[in-house]
Amino acid sequence: MSDSPFSDQVMTFAKAPSLAELPDVIDVRTVTPPNPPEETQMKFVGLSYESAYAEAETFVKVVDEFSVKHGPGALASLRRIIDFGSGWGRISRTLLTKVEPHQLHALDVDNQMTALINLSLPGLNALTIDPEPPTVLGDESVNGLLAFSVFSHLSGGAHEAWAAEIGRLVAPGGFAAITVLDQAFFGQVAGAQAAVKAGTADDFATSLATTFDDVA
Repeated sequence: MSDSPFSDQVMTFAKAPSLAELPDVIDVRTVTPPNPPEETQMKFVGLSYESAYAEAETFVKVVDEFSVKHGPGALASLRRIIDFGSGWGRISRTLLTKVEPHQLHALDVDNQMTALINLSLPGLNALTIDPEPPTVLGDESVNGLLAFSVFSHLSGGAHEAWAAEIGRLVAPGGFAAITVLDQAFFGQVAGAQAAVKAGTADDFATSLATTFDDVA
């Protein structure tokens, strides 16, 4: 038994190696953050590298222009922004070309992804949230929220619950930019169901066919 007046855990912490220096807060204009493995990129967004970032850049540009014309102003001027359903952080990385890390909160239900963001984008506020609201963030605590290809993955009940929570979080005069699937998606599902019936469906079509029991 140890003669120390402190617990074994205290001594374990105390004897751990020390960092040589504190980590720098990320500045993507001077330091390029590392990417996650390609399989992780593909798993979350169906794209990787140039294609994934090009899509993110287009979305962020549209949101920035909208906020200037119809919202609280350029993204750089906002006090707090949320990247909702951030995944591995492609939207967050793109936002960091316009805003400072302390302005940005990345929210996701996957704690491995928030750990990845904290590691690859130090200084950004990555927060793991529950699959169902509410979050721990305060009423009217953000000026802008971006959710790219998130609501298209939610059930009807979760869609309504998170829409209400976003309404609670966004301050008057702020905005929420949310992408959803359009009417063409119903045609894709119907096509997948037809392929399953004909025995020609691949794995993706087989999964897609289960989206609705009755497309009509």
